[in-house]
Amino acid sequence: MNQENRSFFAQYAITTGIAFLLVEKLADGKLSYYINTRFFPLTVFAILVLILMACFSILRRLQPTQSQPKIRNFFKYLIAFFLILFPYFLLSIGGTGWIPLAGLLVSLAGAFLMLIPAGHTHSPAKKESAVPSLSLIFMSIPLIIGLIASEQPLSSSALDNRGLSLTSALGSGQTVNSSLKVIEDDRTILDWIKLFNYSEDHAQYAGSSVNVIGFVYHDARLPEGQFMVSRFIITCCVADAFALGMPVEATTGKIPEDNTWVNVKGSLDITTIDGKTVPLILASSIETVNAPEQPYLYP
Repeated sequence: MNQENRSFFAQYAITTGIAFLLVEKLADGKLSYYINTRFFPLTVFAILVLILMACFSILRRLQPTQSQPKIRNFFKYLIAFFLILFPYFLLSIGGTGWIPLAGLLVSLAGAFLMLIPAGHTHSPAKKESAVPSLSLIFMSIPLIIGLIASEQPLSSSALDNRGLSLTSALGSGQTVNSSLKVIEDDRTILDWIKLFNYSEDHAQYAGSSVNVIGFVYHDARLPEGQFMVSRFIITCCVADAFALGMPVEATTGKIPEDNTWVNVKGSLDITTIDGKTVPLILASSIETVNAPEQPYLYP
């Protein structure tokens, strides 16, 4: 395989790999660990563009020469489409985790074998210049990061750098009204904090029933017997994520360790932290639960 073919194959492998990675993240629900769900349609569009780029790229390399009969070229087209789309078909029907990976390897191996005898020849004067190796390295960075990065949502350990807020700068009259329409037991941490931010009469919420899910964080600002139940909020992507928390007074039982996901039920009270009036949960029960499928909240 000459330098030109190697360069082409690298481009094809990276393009197909990124598309496959996005499909996998979207299929297993892990894409929401990285971006706001409202951007999922744009991700689907990007996947389609990447697949089309890969298809047109390999078909361009399979243009017939004078020595190749049309029927042979037709079968090359057919094989190319099959090898490119095979992994996505496996993802659509589900299966164990190794099956999609095996499908991707089959796709890339097949394309590699087809490229050993070049589909068409170039004269030295018209030979296409290969993409510089540095460009290919930059193209491969998103794929490499996606493959090696751990698929875990942000946890309490991220609060050491990001901090935890007791008030939300997000919201408007419309979003606050939407929080008011949610029944008390269905309100999230974000709903309660938005209501407090934009309410002039906090006392109206005292005694309200609270039922929220979040992870435990022991904040140094809280007295003994209290902890924060927290969730990360994402506006666009995980890079702009910030944590909101509600203090919880544990009247009974042992307080769970940091980063433990809990379902806190109780009644709402009012307290002051750092000069700010914030909602306080007087917990009647603190139950350890699994992390929700969607760990983030969206304004």
